Amino acid sequence: MKNYLIKLNHPVLVNNSTSSNTHYDTLYGFVTAIPEKTTERVFLRKAIRDYLCYLGENNVEEKPGIDFTLYLIDSNDVAPFLRDMDNHQITDPALLETLIKHAREQKKIEPTVFLFNRPIWLPNHILWDKADGYNSIYGIVTYVELNEKRRTHLSNYLGYLALCEEYFLSGTTPSGFSTENYHIWYRDDVPYCFIDKELINECCICQRKHNLTGFVAEIPAAGRELNEGVMNEFLIDKGIYERLLAVCGCPNLTDIHHPGD
Repeated sequence: MKNYLIKLNHPVLVNNSTSSNTHYDTLYGFVTAIPEKTTERVFLRKAIRDYLCYLGENNVEEKPGIDFTLYLIDSNDVAPFLRDMDNHQITDPALLETLIKHAREQKKIEPTVFLFNRPIWLPNHILWDKADGYNSIYGIVTYVELNEKRRTHLSNYLGYLALCEEYFLSGTTPSGFSTENYHIWYRDDVPYCFIDKELINECCICQRKHNLTGFVAEIPAAGRELNEGVMNEFLIDKGIYERLLAVCGCPNLTDIHHPGD
């Protein structure tokens, strides 16, 4: 039986309290049945987004732009993993990665890499909650079709990473934004999140300031190698990054459009 596996682009803290017990869970994704009627499937993505908006409004830790990646998965093959799930919610990141691995194996999807023209240096806790240390981010690995909307999303997200790096390294941004958690930003005591025009413009400024760009590198048969150098879709292995650059090269940066162009 086919189901949809939904992976959130960042964890969401949801209230699963009952009348007798206060309880919160960190939600990483969920599984939902595929509607039988084709007309209902057309509206499924809107229904998912409406649900994510609901989660965002009830989220204890506000974060920008809740989005998702959709996978097709045969639930019969992963039934033991789904048996203990509560309300189809995935609250264990290891379980989510296991299910995604099964979904990819079932479909045999080759990865596509969105490489940066230079690494981005960030504290791990910005990308992975409560993680220690620091990492260089060399690109983003995706297993979904890179249509024009998805490419724009990746470019915009690269701008957001540029904003985070600028603030981490200098303690400020060109227009004076500040943050405590890299999720909600402030200027003149006014809060902003990733979807606000003012913050999007600031992302573009930071990206242009450091000439930070990205490009799609479709590398055949790279999936096995990328499994070891990727963490939650971020390419963090310098050796793999250098080998990918050697294979595909880096296009003329003047041909790459920044967000907002």
